[in-house]
Amino acid sequence: MLRAYLQVLRDRSTIDEAAQLAAQLPHLLRGVFYEGFDPGHQPEKIRDRDVFLSRVAERGQLTGADEAAAAAAAVTRVLRRHISTGEIDDVLSQLPTEIREVLDQGIEKGQP
Repeated sequence: MLRAYLQVLRDRSTIDEAAQLAAQLPHLLRGVFYEGFDPGHQPEKIRDRDVFLSRVAERGQLTGADEAAAAAAAVTRVLRRHISTGEIDDVLSQLPTEIREVLDQGIEKGQP
């Protein structure tokens, strides 16, 4: 699931933001993050919550949008504990509000 989430987020981010996020990942996860990376297609124009979740579900081999939403929110919470607040906020700020709301489910304002 972590791999699916990171790669969909990477594909939706600008090259600069993706590189800044990757720089804070442990070496092994950085490799997963960049696996299959094609900078010529950055950023992918995913503007819809359902499209984002369907990509996460497909790559993570999940059963659907609800499972993908729960998993993506969980991964976001983990990243918030291990990536600087400013960086994760920069990456998520590139996403449409409806996608950010899904990813930040269960996060109280001001809490990482």
